[in-house]
Amino acid sequence: MRITAGIVGLSLLAAGLALPASAKPWSKSYLVEIYEYAHIYGRTDSAKDQPGTDCPKGTNPDVDWNKALLIGKRTPADVKKLLDPERRSAGGFDRSFYYLRGPNGENVYTNPTVIKDTGQKDVEGKVALGFDLDGNPKTGDFTSPEGVKGIDNAFYKSSGCWPRFRGPERQVASYSNDGMHDGVYTIVLVVSGEKDPMNDDAARLGVYLSKDKMVKDANGAIAADYSFRIDPKDEFQTVTDVKIVNGVIETKAPITLKMRDFYTPGFFPKELVLDKAQMRFEMKKDGSLAGIFGGYRDWMVHYIGTAGNGGWSAGAIHETVGHINLPIWWRALKRHADGMPDPKTGENKGISTVYRIWAVPAFVTTPDGKAPVTQAKRFEPEKVAEGGAAKTGRSR
Repeated sequence: MRITAGIVGLSLLAAGLALPASAKPWSKSYLVEIYEYAHIYGRTDSAKDQPGTDCPKGTNPDVDWNKALLIGKRTPADVKKLLDPERRSAGGFDRSFYYLRGPNGENVYTNPTVIKDTGQKDVEGKVALGFDLDGNPKTGDFTSPEGVKGIDNAFYKSSGCWPRFRGPERQVASYSNDGMHDGVYTIVLVVSGEKDPMNDDAARLGVYLSKDKMVKDANGAIAADYSFRIDPKDEFQTVTDVKIVNGVIETKAPITLKMRDFYTPGFFPKELVLDKAQMRFEMKKDGSLAGIFGGYRDWMVHYIGTAGNGGWSAGAIHETVGHINLPIWWRALKRHADGMPDPKTGENKGISTVYRIWAVPAFVTTPDGKAPVTQAKRFEPEKVAEGGAAKTGRSR
């Protein structure tokens, strides 16, 4: 079903509500096209392992496996055999030796402190995307591109000099975005109000999961103006009050933001939960939407997802292919955690994290696909019928 997305007008006469002549209910809907960490890449090319304005001293080095694996009674010849490329390409390759590298063979992903902290290079650039989450311009490490001081983006500071988290914008999370484009998940946004779409101090913004896959155009790009049914899962749904000034949408107050994380592999948590979150998006002249959102996220969620979430061989892949030293990074996340203090210990459990999105115009419908969504509002999760299948009114 192809319907051009536009401003949807509604009459409130039936509800007995009187509006000024200049006010008119409206809504706009979008499909998230690109979703990634909001890290500023300090280069103009794609050389992720080279110095830039973000990391002037260069990036953090890979694990020196010839040294790291020389534990116990292993000899250099034993290590050479473990690292043999032909052996690694064989089917059923056991990667456990990568993470069972503590002095006594401990799992260093679950026991990172058994490895000596050699330190890491943090982001040294002074400019970052994000928000002053704690309302204190003296506590943030960065200044925004617009000159706002006290920007909190500690995840960027602690992670931005690992090649895994560097790259030109729209390419920082290419693998996960490719998965999103191929149907792993779909995110849609609805913005609505009763005044002027470009200036409305009482608008609403809804963030939802969708049941439908994206559509690609002839060039492989994500196509605009297609319809998508909302999937009303509570853990991926956020609706909040926003204000709009000259086409810029901003949350009115900090919120708990719940939505789908951009990662696609199974060992990453699907849920993204941000405490004291803020959002800022701009409606572009071409009809698209772009912007950032951020808040405090449990730093252990960041770590465990990357370390493998129990399937530790995945962490070994991230260390060897993703160019990161997990035990060293664990210490950096813990060191830079700046929010969500534990009420008993006072230790910060959260780390300020910022994401960015680009979105194209779309047409968003109710979960059954029978009506357009003309107001950003919460949808109740669907009841599951006997046999485990959710009741739905339409299939694609």
